[in-house]
Amino acid sequence: MVQARSWSHTTALPGEARSVSRARHFVCIHLVEHRLSHLVDDVQLVVSELAANAVRHARTPFKVILEKAENSVLLSVQDGS
Repeated sequence: MVQARSWSHTTALPGEARSVSRARHFVCIHLVEHRLSHLVDDVQLVVSELAANAVRHARTPFKVILEKAENSVLLSVQDGS
């Protein structure tokens, strides 16, 4: 059995409204790059919600982390609150 290769991508974004679309674009690019385009719509929906919450409630810059380990893809959004 071949192990799936692990990877991780991170971007830092300012706590402003336009960062939500930049977060969606970030996950789209990397999912397509890793041949996971079937996940794009769902992951973009989730990152939109998480990024919007960071902008609306934390009002701080935030990081979006997209990573794959084994057979899982993990999306994290970390803000300053």
